[in-house]
Amino acid sequence: MSTSELTIMQDLTIRQHLATLAKTLRAKYSNTAYQGDYVDTVTDTTLGDRLQVGTTYTDKGERYLIVLNVLVSRKTGGKVSIRISTWRIDNETGELVGHWTVRRTELKGVRLTTKGFTGCDDITARITPFMTTAKVLLKAGLEGNKVQVEHTDRNGDNPYDTGEQHLLAFGGYDGAYARLAK
Repeated sequence: MSTSELTIMQDLTIRQHLATLAKTLRAKYSNTAYQGDYVDTVTDTTLGDRLQVGTTYTDKGERYLIVLNVLVSRKTGGKVSIRISTWRIDNETGELVGHWTVRRTELKGVRLTTKGFTGCDDITARITPFMTTAKVLLKAGLEGNKVQVEHTDRNGDNPYDTGEQHLLAFGGYDGAYARLAK
């Protein structure tokens, strides 16, 4: 696949590969959500470049939601990368806060093409160890940079919140908050 714009049929085929991966990961992590199933209410575009895998984790009484994002870069020939955000309820404000515990990491040599994932034998086995890495970093007290959820358009107008997108695996803010408040 070249780095040029995808045709609609190529895009639909690639999205199907992500949907299939989501089905595989749902067997392991019940909160898996494929963003191709959702529409961004701000831009009315489908979010088909990302798969989220969510799980819960508790360390020293602090409850976290871990969201692994599998990202596909459409502009660089389908390169696959991951990043993980971790979410908790701030004890002082009572609000949900997220941090990028594992920064964006390219999976060297792995691409998603119309023929599927290339450059690895088992994409599931390649991405799931990052969940363990996130837990180790949390245990060490290393949350990472805060997830920015408040954005504006290019003119600095029309503020919008992307938190719902970051937490699709848990049903957005409300679902995530309910999970953490248990």
